[in-house]
Amino acid sequence: NLLEAGADDYMTKPFHPELLKAKVVNMLHNRQKLQEYYHRQILLEPTQLSIPDEDRLLLEKAMHHVEAHLEDTDFNVQALVREIGISQSVLYRRIKNITGQTVIEFIHDVRMKRAAQLLRGSRMRISEIAFKIGMDNVKRFRKTFQKLYQMTPSEYAKKYQDIELEAAGTAQEGEQKQSAGLMDH
Repeated sequence: NLLEAGADDYMTKPFHPELLKAKVVNMLHNRQKLQEYYHRQILLEPTQLSIPDEDRLLLEKAMHHVEAHLEDTDFNVQALVREIGISQSVLYRRIKNITGQTVIEFIHDVRMKRAAQLLRGSRMRISEIAFKIGMDNVKRFRKTFQKLYQMTPSEYAKKYQDIELEAAGTAQEGEQKQSAGLMDH
């Protein structure tokens, strides 16, 4: 069966050109939804998209395995293939369909997601975070991070520290106003 072998769809001859066009448009739309879902997951944004369970499960499984080996600088495509238990060509095709990226780009993005979380939630140095996510080349880490987030890791950390300070300041002002209001009574 072609579908079991990994085909997205098939049609028998003779087929109607309008049906073919509708199927292609539908497949492209579904791929776009998958890619949007993936990018929202990586960027930790909420999503309302529904994607097929099979694709979501593969994506979650792949992310889990990459995260389980974050500190392993030698974790690569072949290691992920062994962990998931499917052929490299099938993994490549499915990850490419879901995310629009190669498997190596996917692994880098998962690493960068964790780096972003560490930059937001810790006071670790950039070099410590790079090593924590399995990148032993700090310069390459900075370049890869900047490509994904359009800012350096230092700028990203400062941005989120500033946001935290603003939130803390706003909360403190509210408490002060509330205390002042209680004292007026």
